[in-house]
Amino acid sequence: MRWMRSPKGKLQDGRKITEELFRTLLEEELPKVKTYLGDEAWKAGKYEESAKLFESITTDDRYVEFLTLPAYDYVD
Repeated sequence: MRWMRSPKGKLQDGRKITEELFRTLLEEELPKVKTYLGDEAWKAGKYEESAKLFESITTDDRYVEFLTLPAYDYVD
């Protein structure tokens, strides 16, 4: 969230980091992770849930000090 609010929040190619850009990049990268891991490892993990959690933490206005704190709600 900080990079989205900062005037310095730009990628090397000059694009401003926005919620829309973040969501687009997340959507593009998740299938790459699945391909890299393979089906068995993908199914054994919680990558889609993790991506949703990362998205909510990144785009929500509330401040989260540590990523792990809201992740505890997902631990079995």
